[in-house]
Amino acid sequence: MFEYLAMGRLLISSDLPVLREVLNEDVAMLCQPENLWQWQAAILKAAGDPM
Repeated sequence: MFEYLAMGRLLISSDLPVLREVLNEDVAMLCQPENLWQWQAAILKAAGDPM
């Protein structure tokens, strides 16, 4: 995770309290772990992002 942040790469992560200590919406796409539709939307959005 830290290497991706340092490189400015897109992160898709579970929205868990322990990860919220490091991640927020400015640096990652956060998804509820059990919400498959949210994960699908994040992956599709990332697939269209050339970053």
